[in-house]
Amino acid sequence: MKVNLVMHESQFLDGYENHIITPELLEQIPDATCTEILLVDSLDYIPTETLPVVIGKLRHGGTIQIVSTDLLEICRSIFLGLLPMEECNAHLTNGRLKLIPLIQIKQQLESLGLQIVEMSMKSIKYDIKAQRP
Repeated sequence: MKVNLVMHESQFLDGYENHIITPELLEQIPDATCTEILLVDSLDYIPTETLPVVIGKLRHGGTIQIVSTDLLEICRSIFLGLLPMEECNAHLTNGRLKLIPLIQIKQQLESLGLQIVEMSMKSIKYDIKAQRP
């Protein structure tokens, strides 16, 4: 099962089971059944304790891909004058519960037993893919 967990229907993708991420939804997905999970611009809007629950839905050999905004890159871009303050405010105040830097999400995924497959940074956005052994 390939699952795309999003905040809005506008983020739905073809080829995936698309779901608005809620605690009730996560209770409905059986553990260790997903071959692939996507969290694109959703991680910052869910409580921290939700990520281990999401990872529990991955089957062995399955992957999770997270695309999100990196707080450290926002700060660096502001300092260097690469990011206008209006855009910074939009990133920081867009209903997020938190902003997690790439290095922190990498450490969290590894501490949950996942192996990092790919990592990349483009401007203030990161993309990380991890696999459950």
